[in-house]
Amino acid sequence: MTAPAPADAPPELAPDTRRAVPRDDATFIAWVQYVGTNPDRPGGSLARTVDLSPEGVGLIIPRAFAAGDLVRIDFFVHSPIQLRATGHVRHCTPCEDGFRLGVALDGAPYLVRSTTPEENL
Repeated sequence: MTAPAPADAPPELAPDTRRAVPRDDATFIAWVQYVGTNPDRPGGSLARTVDLSPEGVGLIIPRAFAAGDLVRIDFFVHSPIQLRATGHVRHCTPCEDGFRLGVALDGAPYLVRSTTPEENL
């Protein structure tokens, strides 16, 4: 038998009400790069996005980052378009494919590279 929750306990939220801005499923290849000031932190890693909103992104990544790390994310949306955003790691949880990384974005992703078809030859 489960003990009842204390009267002042916060109510459990349904998954679709946890965020002010819902995230949408999104699958892109991305490069996540540590850009903080700690010289002992390692560089970056390829990742795969799993969800995205104007406020944050969820990624699957093979290495861990620490909560609070400042990271730059390059999203490889569709060749030749590359978008970039910066943000702070909110959580990094082990999962079957490595780590589930949650990043709160500092602003909307912006275009950093767009080439003409001739430049890709």
